[in-house]
Amino acid sequence: MIKNNQNSVVSNILRIVEPKVSFPELVLEKGSSLGIYSDNVCGVTKNLFKILCEPKKYAEKVTINELVASNSAWLGRAFTHVVIPSFWKKSILEILKLTPSKKHLIVIAAEKKEIFKEDLSEISSIVSNLKKDGALITITDSCELLEAVSDSVLNEEGNELFIETGEFFVDFNTNEEITDLSQLSSNVKDIRVKKIKFKIKEESFSDFFN
Repeated sequence: MIKNNQNSVVSNILRIVEPKVSFPELVLEKGSSLGIYSDNVCGVTKNLFKILCEPKKYAEKVTINELVASNSAWLGRAFTHVVIPSFWKKSILEILKLTPSKKHLIVIAAEKKEIFKEDLSEISSIVSNLKKDGALITITDSCELLEAVSDSVLNEEGNELFIETGEFFVDFNTNEEITDLSQLSSNVKDIRVKKIKFKIKEESFSDFFN
């Protein structure tokens, strides 16, 4: 477990209360991976770092490793790893492979056009291992990336987007779900299994992924 300076056990990596910019309230626990779905990936990502860098200005309260944050000193390389393809000029998978060990917070921010479907399975495996030491936030407009890395998903307003758990067979080439198992191809290399998928309630989120 992560410990703070008082040597007490830390379970919450990040807590944001009443943000004053467009960003959801959240509690990010050690071992979790939270997704934030947005069509404005850049704007929401900037708002996150505004909150982290100037917590007193941009939120009612921010705690980091269960200590009240008053400045951005914690954002140093010892605590965070930022996975932003447009910044690194590398793919998400390449950046994740460069993640140093025992990072407290990893932030992934990427648009659909920056997602490579063939990388999603390996990305998912890496994220699962990284959660052992800290927690992750993923900001994206890609449902596929969120399905690969997130335990839960919010929108910008903090509303939870519903995820269905189970085993779902997907054609690797078309990325389409296989609902009739009798139609499975004999070439199992073209089949992958996903553990979660979005199940959007039409009355609440009918326009979300159109």
